[in-house]
Amino acid sequence: MSKSTCFSRWSFKQIQNEGNINENDRLAKWIEFLINEDDSQWAILASKDPIIKKAVERLGIISQNPENRRDYEIRQKALKDITTMKEGAREEGREQGREEGREQGKVEVAIKLLCKGIGIDVISETTGFTKDEILKLQKNLNKE
Repeated sequence: MSKSTCFSRWSFKQIQNEGNINENDRLAKWIEFLINEDDSQWAILASKDPIIKKAVERLGIISQNPENRRDYEIRQKALKDITTMKEGAREEGREQGREEGREQGKVEVAIKLLCKGIGIDVISETTGFTKDEILKLQKNLNKE
């Protein structure tokens, strides 16, 4: 251990003991975590901050044997892949719903225009429906 590391650790501990460090100071928590040499203190440090807790968990994992670490990394990748697939499917579903909503809106506009006696050519131009599609809508309106 270098002299500067010892001095830094000693300085931090002295300042900490004097009560000059706010217990909610995230930087102070990290310094305490990084200069800690006693692994048994990890649980205490982890309880002080959720991000440090995550760091302690990751440190525990990378400290494991290579096979356990590889299994963990494979599992993490699989979880990320699943999340990505779910997000993609969710967005695809939203887009499909938006498209169906736009289509329904065009149908409603076409029906309103038909009810007002607007010509099929104008309705076709306005909605993008073919003349046959508009005639079909008109036929369904006449049935009702």
